[in-house]
Amino acid sequence: MTGLIRRWVTTAAVGAFGAGASIAHGHGTAAVRTGDDPPDSASARALLAAVRGASDPVCQLLGVALRNTYSTGAGARALGYHQDGVPAGGPAAWALGQLGTPDAIPVLAAGLRDQDGCVRAVSARLLAKTRSDSSRAVLARAASDADPGVRALAVEALGDLPDSLDVAPLLAALRDEAAPVREAAADALGAFRSRGRRVDLESEVFTETPLAISYAYDVAAPPVAPRAFAAPTPPAAPAPPALVAPAPVAPPAAPTPAPRAWAEPFAEAAAQANAEMATARVDMARLQEESAVYAMEAEQLREEWSVGALGSRLADGADSGVVAALTVSLRDREAPVRAASARSLGALGDSAAAPALTAALRDGDLTVRGSAARSLGRVGGKSAVPHLVEMLGDRAWAVRWAAAGALGTLRDVTATGPVTRLLRDDEMEVRRSAVNALGRLRDSTAADALGGAVRDRAPEVRRAVVRALGQVRGERSVAPLITAMGDDDRDVRRAAVTELSRSGDPRVAEAMRRAVRDADAGVRRDAVRALGRQRDTLALDLLVGALRDPDATVRLAAVGSLGALRDQRAGAPLTAALADAERVVRLASVGALGWLRYQGAVDALAGMTADPSPAMRRAVIVALGQIRDTRAVGRVAGALRDGDVSVRLAAAVALGELRDAGSVPPLAAALKDADPSVRRAVARALASIRTDPALDALSRVDPGDDAQLKAILDRALSRRRFGI
Repeated sequence: MTGLIRRWVTTAAVGAFGAGASIAHGHGTAAVRTGDDPPDSASARALLAAVRGASDPVCQLLGVALRNTYSTGAGARALGYHQDGVPAGGPAAWALGQLGTPDAIPVLAAGLRDQDGCVRAVSARLLAKTRSDSSRAVLARAASDADPGVRALAVEALGDLPDSLDVAPLLAALRDEAAPVREAAADALGAFRSRGRRVDLESEVFTETPLAISYAYDVAAPPVAPRAFAAPTPPAAPAPPALVAPAPVAPPAAPTPAPRAWAEPFAEAAAQANAEMATARVDMARLQEESAVYAMEAEQLREEWSVGALGSRLADGADSGVVAALTVSLRDREAPVRAASARSLGALGDSAAAPALTAALRDGDLTVRGSAARSLGRVGGKSAVPHLVEMLGDRAWAVRWAAAGALGTLRDVTATGPVTRLLRDDEMEVRRSAVNALGRLRDSTAADALGGAVRDRAPEVRRAVVRALGQVRGERSVAPLITAMGDDDRDVRRAAVTELSRSGDPRVAEAMRRAVRDADAGVRRDAVRALGRQRDTLALDLLVGALRDPDATVRLAAVGSLGALRDQRAGAPLTAALADAERVVRLASVGALGWLRYQGAVDALAGMTADPSPAMRRAVIVALGQIRDTRAVGRVAGALRDGDVSVRLAAAVALGELRDAGSVPPLAAALKDADPSVRRAVARALASIRTDPALDALSRVDPGDDAQLKAILDRALSRRRFGI
């Protein structure tokens, strides 16, 4: 590590804050900062102080939460909106947001060397989230730290920055003496799957000679070592801060009268506050100086490790170097490293790794064999099928699970028979993986075997069976799915209803009619929807009965299905549903009556034109226009004076559909509406009525600058002029 980074990582600034700081709200001394303290720096200090001492499980959850997650935008945060229950304004909200400034980088760099493991882990994760050249440089230098724990955290964080600048330090870490570092490097390299692309940095690198750089990743090359600064030499950095910042030397003060006894505590507190303010200002000045120097070091790092010296974009074959390095790591002496290498080779998706992964299927460690099997499903192709079929008999159930999933990914139907035999495996996860694989294979010959598995003792497997039968389809899938509709598990029944709703088999309708009476509201809802999609008029009575279901979602589904039937017999029940307790059901009933054009609902709908909800009034007006009963003209015309522009617009359109001459006077008056879209809709309505009074009203309109209105008027009046 270079001098500046070494100074930063030996700084224990985060130790100055109490452990009682609140992560969510920023309570405590850690959340208090001076006016000169940057917000990002203060938030970083408060967060690291709050996570200090957290147990390993809690710290692991923090790492997951911080990994490339972003909260709402700055505007929403300023207004106090929360992100997943995290109040705005505290260190937690800051950590979940986009860390766009470099102010916190010195604090986080120091956190990488903290004695507390959770502080180090959170610091590394936050440095990765900044996605800046400066934080990348901190992590890259930390990847060569003397402490293997720091190196592992830095390497893992570099994996969250999938940029070509990070490949060289990660390849160097693959040869690290510590196995956790090599494992982290192997996992991190799996993120570099794109060819011919790199993520834009805060400062771009351009060159005019895009040379091939596959040799830059040569695994035989010596480890990349940091180099000294290039000219011009940056100014000397300030001395490293102490573990606890010393109080500044106070200038000589003029003699003052001795304070009274009662004022002594206040004077001491004021003096202490002034000292803390001065210390904070000194720290802030040091931070600004270090940031300026570090910007130059970040650029130096770019020159050392950037492919910009050979081309600002990776050449098409650049990934081959990463694949070669990971292939070598497949022979690492430590099993976790070999497993991580196998995982990353699958993520990279390069078929050149298939032979090495096939060889890894014979590894003595089950995690390596399982990882290699899964990765072969991504890169192996048909040539990998026999090897994966052989792994279906592995003594470790996790390997059998991985091999079955890989065969499903390859979708080679020759694997159907061997995978089917796993349906009798003792391990539930293996059986479920086999079922999922058979679904992806989509081989109809597996329907009978899947039909037998619909009675599996594990509900997780039965749910997977139902989904797989839906993927396989065919006549032989229908009977097992109907059987699944009587399963004890409600999720199995719901899945069976969903899959059968796509079938046109005549046996399905009767099964759906039974499902409408299911004890679970979700099953009833899905069955009601399925009956509507199948246009089963024999289920009309059942759907009408569903309008009285105690669950509002079932009633809503029944309204939609009755409307889809387009059967006039559904009109009366839907009219009765206009009085439902749930507004959404009433709104859907209005729409369904409009689709049916049920004239028996005109009076009931007309009475709803004064509903307090603009959405309801608009839906009622639209439905009355669809029904086209002239009895509604008065109520619809009255809506031309509604306070909501969408209701007035709907009224104009509806009157154009009704085409009643009695609506001409209110339409003519509405030609002066303040909203141009309403005026155009009114003009179209008058043009569709086409009586002389309607056209006379149009002839008196001055369209002004409204070209659309002028076109409507020209068409309407030209028809009268030419007798069209």
